[in-house]
Amino acid sequence: MDNADHDKDIFSIRLDREGLRWILKFCRAVKFILFLSIIIAIPSLITGVLQVSRTKNISFLNDHPLYKIYYVLYPYWWIVYMLLWVIQVYYYWKFSTTLKRAVQIPDEKGFNESFRHLYHNALLIIVVCIISFLGNGVSFLVNLMYDL
Repeated sequence: MDNADHDKDIFSIRLDREGLRWILKFCRAVKFILFLSIIIAIPSLITGVLQVSRTKNISFLNDHPLYKIYYVLYPYWWIVYMLLWVIQVYYYWKFSTTLKRAVQIPDEKGFNESFRHLYHNALLIIVVCIISFLGNGVSFLVNLMYDL
């Protein structure tokens, strides 16, 4: 594909008032999702930091070496998980705000740019899902092995 073909429109999108209304409702919902994510993340991050500070005395876990490793690493996993969660929701919010601005102006480049943020959001969702799967899988196995 040469540059002349690259600059051509693939297709045109027409947005009527109803479509704009749905986009604006979507943007309000995403703003609320970001707010909830931050509200959830604050106590979760504080709990993770408190757990990290409490892992200094783990002598009571001498009989369970794998559980000891899990007990020490879990708070760090949780902190990373929550930070990535908030960042991925941030990109979702950034998508909605860029989209909203682009359709209100109207701005074709801004509209197209909004999907870059949605792509970053999708990548981070994949990372968060993998981290969640690994962390919860290890948690399940440790609890299953030690019958805790």
